[in-house]
Amino acid sequence: MNDDTKLEKEIKTILDQLAGAASLCWTPKGVFDSTQAISSVQQATNKIMALNTKLLSDLAKCRAALEKLANEAQGFQSLANVADHGHTNMECLALRIREARQALKETE
Repeated sequence: MNDDTKLEKEIKTILDQLAGAASLCWTPKGVFDSTQAISSVQQATNKIMALNTKLLSDLAKCRAALEKLANEAQGFQSLANVADHGHTNMECLALRIREARQALKETE
């Protein structure tokens, strides 16, 4: 089973298209047209850079949501009554807050 992510599939498609374009860079006389090859590489580079821009935008949105979640969860925890909510639930919440903060730190 192929477990490629959507991003991996998109990159593979771009590279497959680039390989196909490279095969078309030969003139009928057997001369390699480097101008056409450079153009194909630039088009592929532009497509990959667009994917990168989207990833960075998505990362920023995820970081903002994660930061908000960690902050709000910590507020809920500080207001919680351990007797009503249970020590185990509070420990789980504390662990998730630490995990969220660690993920935020690692993606700075």
